[in-house]
Amino acid sequence: MTQTVGWRLRSMKTIKIASAVLVALVVAVALGAWTTYDYNLQCTKCLADRHVVVHRLCGIPFFRSSSQLSSRPGYESIFGQQCQHILRSGGFGRGSVSLFGSRIVCGTTADGRLLRPRMEAVTMTYYLARRLGAHELARDTFALIDRLMPPEARMSRRSESSEQSVSTLFQLHMYLHRVLTVDDWRRVVDCARGGFRETPQLPDP
Repeated sequence: MTQTVGWRLRSMKTIKIASAVLVALVVAVALGAWTTYDYNLQCTKCLADRHVVVHRLCGIPFFRSSSQLSSRPGYESIFGQQCQHILRSGGFGRGSVSLFGSRIVCGTTADGRLLRPRMEAVTMTYYLARRLGAHELARDTFALIDRLMPPEARMSRRSESSEQSVSTLFQLHMYLHRVLTVDDWRRVVDCARGGFRETPQLPDP
């Protein structure tokens, strides 16, 4: 009899604790304590990317998922080896749901803003390599891009990239858009090495 009463008391105590925890969770979620944070990781060399999603409760991560790192064609055919990825976060999103409605915030990370001119120039170089097949010239272009802004650059070490280098990268991307032939491409790279003190002679846009 005593054991039965003790078991019932313990069961009731367990039920009360579980109920209290459940109520606390419901209230926390209702007030917006459940948030979802997602961001993209992209390789600054080959443009392979991965999507990561993190679920948080009261600021504490409790579930994380990420997609397979999806490779982009081009790097191996140009360099003859697999890429040793350097991943950086670019865009991000944050969402929360509460009794007062849902809220979604999107933005760009500090590293994403810093690396934008590099990523645009890299993207355009892969496009031209695929279209024109000039792999040696593509390697020269990538070497120039690496000199202007290393693939491992971070906002916390932004002194690695001067304003002049950033300006040159933006111009490189702009002029590569106008390239029609291998000779056009070579002229753009030659002018970029000189910081575009001379303007490359290209077809009108």
